[in-house]
Amino acid sequence: MSAESRTELERRVLAALCAGTRDGSMHEAARARLLGYIWSQAAHEALFEIVMSFPSASSDALRDQLPARLTRRGFPDFDFAALFASPLADRADAEEWMAQLTGPDS
Repeated sequence: MSAESRTELERRVLAALCAGTRDGSMHEAARARLLGYIWSQAAHEALFEIVMSFPSASSDALRDQLPARLTRRGFPDFDFAALFASPLADRADAEEWMAQLTGPDS
């Protein structure tokens, strides 16, 4: 998998985690599948850790708090708004993207 396609898959997964999917939250699936995954960018890793540690499943609450949390982690200029602007993905698609990231060819 090329670095560009890996980065794009990561962005899709992170968007699904931030905004949710048409079928609801996928935090438990992501926690099980991506624990120990080595992210291509430090900002992606920080975002994943923030989302996983967030106490609420509300994307509105996450959207409100994400800029400050990313800034505290050293990423003040991360374009987090794009994560919430994407159309909601199907859960099955998001799970497939995670599988592609963690599969043997990744």
